[in-house]
Amino acid sequence: MTPVAGCAPGDRVAALPMYDLPGLEAANNALWLAVASRLTANGIHNVPSNLSRTIPATELWHHPRLLLAQSCGYPLVTSLRDAVEVVATPQYHALEGQHYAGAVIYRLQSRIGARPHL
Repeated sequence: MTPVAGCAPGDRVAALPMYDLPGLEAANNALWLAVASRLTANGIHNVPSNLSRTIPATELWHHPRLLLAQSCGYPLVTSLRDAVEVVATPQYHALEGQHYAGAVIYRLQSRIGARPHL
């Protein structure tokens, strides 16, 4: 597994890799702070304070400490079909007239208990 920069052993991992482009990093950080706050308020422990940006998406989706990540549709219906569950689908308005959506997922075997409520 790829080491997670800035994470202590036992910390969970979260990332929004599908649309984490240089111009969107600040927006994704703000989104994550809101999501992390809500997860913590709902009793989820070891919620990372920052997004991971060092783990390749294909490895991230199966990472044993994954809390939440993002995927596009094709992996959801192929390699991730029996491994993750969709909990949200934020929509991005990157360019005028173009809309994108990436599913926020959690690993079914993540041991967080109940499905995260965002």
